[in-house]
Amino acid sequence: MNPVLKFCRFLGDGLFTIRDYETWKPRRKMYDPAFNRGYLKTLVPMFEKCVNKLLDQLRPLADGRTEVPMKKHLSDAATDVISKVAFASDFSDVCQIKLAGLRNITVVEGKVDSLIQYVFVGVQKSLNNPLYKYFHPYEAEGYREAIRALRSIGRECIQMRIKALDNGEEVPNDILTCADETAHIETLVDDFLTFYVAGQETTANTLSFAVILVHQHPEVLERLLAEIDEVLGSRTSVTAEDLEKLKYTEQTLVGPMCQLPQYFDNPSTFNPSRFDPENKRPSPFVFYPFGVGHRACIGRHFAMVCDRMEAKLVLCRLLQTFRLTFPSDYKLSVMERTSRQPRDNMLCTLLPR
Repeated sequence: MNPVLKFCRFLGDGLFTIRDYETWKPRRKMYDPAFNRGYLKTLVPMFEKCVNKLLDQLRPLADGRTEVPMKKHLSDAATDVISKVAFASDFSDVCQIKLAGLRNITVVEGKVDSLIQYVFVGVQKSLNNPLYKYFHPYEAEGYREAIRALRSIGRECIQMRIKALDNGEEVPNDILTCADETAHIETLVDDFLTFYVAGQETTANTLSFAVILVHQHPEVLERLLAEIDEVLGSRTSVTAEDLEKLKYTEQTLVGPMCQLPQYFDNPSTFNPSRFDPENKRPSPFVFYPFGVGHRACIGRHFAMVCDRMEAKLVLCRLLQTFRLTFPSDYKLSVMERTSRQPRDNMLCTLLPR
């Protein structure tokens, strides 16, 4: 069969893409327990394990000479968190097995996030040129093959959880446990990939922009380090209470996201203080990243509690542990894909702090 004619389902009818309200409403309600604020706040120790794993990977590279692809490491950390916290899974083994059987892909590392990024390249090409798949049929088939691998990974994780529930095993109250076992497996895979993409991509990109901009603005970095030293001192173990005290750190993470000239002076200037609670916003709708109304993002509590805690924990521990140095001529270049992200791999050098 001509590969151009093959159909490949990616996010399908996940919570983000489904349009029928009567179908969406019970599905949305089904997942609410996994986004309970009380449950989410118990996950800080899991965040800490993932962050310590990141720091352990970086320590051998902290010699002041080795170029470190920081964007990749931050993306890996976000992948580690979303897979363990939202799905209580480690996708690495499953992903390696699935990728070993791919024939048309040679540029993807054996990780779910790099596979997703590869798929998004294909999605963007198709959006830019609706005839793309006809002019590049075998390249397009490579992207479809990557989608099939992703869905296979999701399907296997869901089936493993269903089996554990059927066997009466103790399982966490996460997204997989909340899923309706009577729903069609492909519908569950739609939601699995939707939650995964939304949870991983947003945190990885937020951290990437924050790390770059902080190091391009020494006065912000100085104030950030002062807050981290004041709250943590020499402690390397971080609690939920510590994270609540890191107010400027949180403003630093939100700072890169808002550039509205009708509301702010010098909107393109990186100024975390504009999000200080004492500075009243000119409108409640200046910054609403999760939408409003009944279709507002179900993951807003996860993001507000988990993603912010995760991002604050990564940023504060990274800056507490290392001094990062970017090339003097480094310029931030942004690319638009499914979201805005740094175009390059953020090469920098590290030294112990």
